[in-house]
Formats: sequence, C-alpha cells, structure tokens
Amino acid sequence: RLVFAALGALTLGLAAALAQELGGRRAGWFTLPFALFGPYLGWSTVPYQEASLLAVLFASLLLGRRWPWAGDLAIGALALVRYEGWPLLLVHLALRRRWAATRCLWGVGLVLLLTQSGLVEPHAASPDSFADWGALGDNLTGASTGKLLGRLFWVSSASGLFWLTVGGSLIFQQRPWGHAMWMLVLAFLGQVAATFGWVFSLGVVFSRMLVLPGLLLAVPFAVALGRGWPELDRLARGIVLVGLGILSFMTLRDAGSMGEGLARSIRHEAALVQIIEACPGDSFGIDPRTHPGPRRRHDGCEAIQGMTELRAGVDFDCRTWGWGGPTPTLLASWRGPEARYHVRRVGGQGAPTCPH
Repeated sequence: RLVFAALGALTLGLAAALAQELGGRRAGWFTLPFALFGPYLGWSTVPYQEASLLAVLFASLLLGRRWPWAGDLAIGALALVRYEGWPLLLVHLALRRRWAATRCLWGVGLVLLLTQSGLVEPHAASPDSFADWGALGDNLTGASTGKLLGRLFWVSSASGLFWLTVGGSLIFQQRPWGHAMWMLVLAFLGQVAATFGWVFSLGVVFSRMLVLPGLLLAVPFAVALGRGWPELDRLARGIVLVGLGILSFMTLRDAGSMGEGLARSIRHEAALVQIIEACPGDSFGIDPRTHPGPRRRHDGCEAIQGMTELRAGVDFDCRTWGWGGPTPTLLASWRGPEARYHVRRVGGQGAPTCPH
C-alpha cells in the first residue's frame, strides 16, 4: 500500500506537470483539487490498476511532446496494466498517423507472447466467475435505470466530480487541441461510457467507478481554468477560488466517509484476523459471511486473504469454497443473528496467546 500510495502521488505530480505544459503555470496549480479527490484517495492506495494506467498515460503524453518515440514506447505499457488501455493505443495511432508510432504495440505483443508461452499463471482470488454482464437485462428496466442513475448522480456530486465536470467542459470552448488534449478528452469520454457500462452490468454504483473519469478530467479542467484565468475579473476569480475550496472540502470529506464505510464493511473479518494472529501454529477452517456492500458475491474469506498473507486452499480451509487446505484445529463460523464469528477448537493445544 505504501508503494501504491507513492505511485498515486507521482501520478498527481504527472497530471500537474502535463497541465502546466498545456496551459501554463496556473494550470498546474489548478490540478490541486484532484489531489483531494475522494475516490482517488480511497482507491489509489490499494493494488488496483487505476493509478498505474493514469501514470503511464500522463507520462507518455509528457514525454511525447518532446520525444515522440519515447511517448510511443511509454504508452505501450498500457497493455501491461489493463485491457481498458488497449483501445487508447488505437486512439494514439489514429492521432499520430505515422508508421513509426506502431512501436507502441510492443506491450500488446509482450502480453500475447507471455500468454501463449504459459509463463502467466493467474491465481484466482476466489471461486467467483466474474460474469459481470449476466444481469444486464434486469438492470435496464425503467425502475432500475432511474435508481442507478440517481445513485450515480448522488455519488458523483458527493465527491465533487459532477461539478468538476461542469468546469472541465470549458475546454470545449478552447481550440485548437494538440495530440495530448485529444488523447485526454477521448480517454475521458471513453471512460464515461465504460462507467455507464459497469453501472448497468453490475447493477450497483460505488466510488471506484469515478477514479478514472475524475483523474482523466483533471488536466483538461486545469488547462481550461489556466487559459481562461486572465479573462476573468476580480469578482469572477474570487467566485472560482471559493468554489474550488468548497469542492476540495466536499471531496476530502467524502474520502473520509468512504474510508469509514470500508472499515465498517470488514470489521468482523478484522476481528477474526486478530484471533488468527494470536494463534500461531493453528490451522483455521472458516465458514465466511457473505460480504456486504455493492458486490455481495464476495465473502469473508476474500477479506481475510486481503488482510493477511494466508491463502485459501493452502494456509486455511474456506469451507464454502471447496478448495481444501490443512486440517483445521480451529473452526470460525459466521453467525448472522449474533453478527459475529464464533470460533471453537476442534484439535491441537494452541499457543499461550490464543484465546481458544
């Protein structure tokens, strides 16, 4: 998490540097509200790919302004980060319109080579199939659509993204655009479309969906304000600064609320992890609770794997998964009416620190 937090901070620095390149020094400063953007603060410090994708994209656009060959090579790394980055390679090729730009496909070639060679052995985190589009028909009904869009508007407003989008739309009044701005705007619009796809495929809305649209908006938003600042009178500048202060407070408060909510969602597993750590030498069998939250197919065994170095089927037996594991000496079973894990000893003696 420290590594990803450092990467997240670097990504924000790259966004500010790119904004300054495109819109002057003021534009760099106008990326500051995104340093407090709630969804980004919450999700860029865990091993997800959003910060990695953004870092590669921003770095490639910065490098490409001086050394196009370096920009081509840098953006090729998108293929190693996330499949959503592959369409951006096609956009890059369409904008560059030179055969030399095809060197950006080195990452795609490497992924295909590793996949075909069998060197990539993915480890499944759980038995979930991740069939995300299975309920699309049910979510496209009138009632579900209204509910999902209302939730999306509420989450976007609470994080400040809706209002930042309004400000960022000013970039459409400022032309001409270079390669970097076209890439950012098209990437933002593509990610907005992808977000609606996720909303209706999953049937839920949660803050992680806003990370990429929010940070892809950062540079056009800052550039629009940076370029337009000299045309504003003193009153208008005051209104803009006060508005940005309010938005920064809103989004930072939203990050705190999100962090508290995530902590509450795993509090029972966190308590069980304390027992596991107090019982070295014991093997656990776990009947997990179904995890609450927007993706209810996940469960307590996944949370335990995320908070420890233990692996189901290797270090403990998640009894509902059927992956096996060592013979348990302690059984932990979720009891819904009592809202807690009940732990009982079924073998072994236990360490002196173990309460069971």
